[in-house]
Amino acid sequence: MANNPTNQNTAQIAQLATQLGGGQSPEMAELVKLLAKKLKKELDVEEETEAQQAAARKANADNMVLVHEQELRAQAACPHIKPRGQGTALAGQKTHRGWFTYVCQYCGKNFSDPPQRPEEKVPSHLFPDGHMVGGPH
Repeated sequence: MANNPTNQNTAQIAQLATQLGGGQSPEMAELVKLLAKKLKKELDVEEETEAQQAAARKANADNMVLVHEQELRAQAACPHIKPRGQGTALAGQKTHRGWFTYVCQYCGKNFSDPPQRPEEKVPSHLFPDGHMVGGPH
């Protein structure tokens, strides 16, 4: 449960009323009961809200993992070649450092030359023609 200033104030008021009330008057005892009831209701609502938010965050994270796994499967199944043998489906950009970055126009898989990671290495038969690469020459 998060520290909410409203709940802290209500708790402090309830504690003060309990200390002051000490059974001296029925009105004070009633006030203590009302404050305790209000505090319990606020805390229950806050706990329920936090539980719902935590469940929503977990569902969102699980969905992101699922979408990423589907994307990786689609990229693994993609040949990165245009239909009817028209050549590579990679298009790219030359960076300011002289490196090349490529992306498959069908599945969105990223490649680089030189590769930053082993899975980004461009297969030799997939290098695009120079007119398919933008950036400084």
